[in-house]
Amino acid sequence: MYNKHNILLFKCSGNSGPLYSTVPKCDSNVENYIFKIGAVLTSEVQKRAYHIFGINDANPPHPVVYSWSSRGPGGFRSRGVDFVAPGALRRKTSTISFENFFHGTNYSSANAAGAVACLLSGLKAKSIKYSPDLIKFALFKTAFLPKNENIFEFGHGIIQINEAFEYFCKNVIEFKNIPKLSNVAEGIMFIPNDGKEQVVLEESVDLSNYINYENQDTTELKLQVSKNAENFMEVSKINENNLSFFVKVDTNKLEAGNSNFGEIMILHPKIGSIFNIPIFVCNPIKVSETQNFYIKKETFLTYEKPYRIRFYPENINICDIKITASKCLITNCWIQYCFPYSMNVKEANNTKKFLIFSRINPSEKLSIKVNKNEVFEICIYQMVCATLPNAKFTLEFNFKNEDQKEGESANGTN
Repeated sequence: MYNKHNILLFKCSGNSGPLYSTVPKCDSNVENYIFKIGAVLTSEVQKRAYHIFGINDANPPHPVVYSWSSRGPGGFRSRGVDFVAPGALRRKTSTISFENFFHGTNYSSANAAGAVACLLSGLKAKSIKYSPDLIKFALFKTAFLPKNENIFEFGHGIIQINEAFEYFCKNVIEFKNIPKLSNVAEGIMFIPNDGKEQVVLEESVDLSNYINYENQDTTELKLQVSKNAENFMEVSKINENNLSFFVKVDTNKLEAGNSNFGEIMILHPKIGSIFNIPIFVCNPIKVSETQNFYIKKETFLTYEKPYRIRFYPENINICDIKITASKCLITNCWIQYCFPYSMNVKEANNTKKFLIFSRINPSEKLSIKVNKNEVFEICIYQMVCATLPNAKFTLEFNFKNEDQKEGESANGTN
């Protein structure tokens, strides 16, 4: 019905970030039919909505996705988020009231819908026919994805409505080459089994799971790995007999503890990329009684830019965390954790804790009961308008079992 009547469905990604896989899964079977929108914070929004001054217009901060904006991967390992748009609003509710401030992905989805409505008006004025699929394709081809940014946060990127209109007008004749997408949006996820470190992972992929090329020529299609993943990912040529190909990921080339991402671009000779398959690689730090039971990290937190780390505790059930702000800092941050393959979004949201640091109290401690032989993720972040826009923290992770004494590590040493 939505295609027959050219109905465009916009939906917010949700406000359950910043952990991965926090987008709703209820619409996984129709994800390619809707426009799922996350919320982005730009330097312009910082100035206009938050009244943050001192921003260098010649070298403004990079756009970031709000920490509360839900992330992918979605159901079936999909991107989870299609695009992002500004998600803050400051306005007066009456002529005599003070300004009220609102934010959320419900504002970003409304922002995106309004922009696309303008696009549709322009196309109608030029008598150019369109469909929901073609509108989404034009937005995908023209969205701005900041360099090395996360596709499971930004989706395809920030909507550029003027560029989308120009692209649609110039390329409408080539749109006949665009294949129909599968009803279900899918992606590929690599997770080392049993927390094994430094392994090469390989998966066979069926192209027909992503696009419908029935009765169409596929011999000219090529595959290409996105630039940010070229160092650790390889892709084979398409097997014309069954439209399959292989993807290989070398975790030896990745830093343990990180979740990495990339895309496999399906290239058409006339119009370039027609679909990008999202890839998510989980590469946790394996923790055992003799290995990585104490880990120390340093990080700088900037507004809305989370620091993430993933562990795989082997036969260990307690993680003690100590967070220390740099000397003389008066600041704050949030910490949150989850078990991404067994904990639901509501349970993960209940793990949030707000931490305050001062000269008198520069450190905060907490203890997490972890599940043995299961990946868990820790996320630390500052929200916009925190005390400091750029604060340095030292993070210490000490793993042990419940029967160990205070200050004793998993191997029994102090």
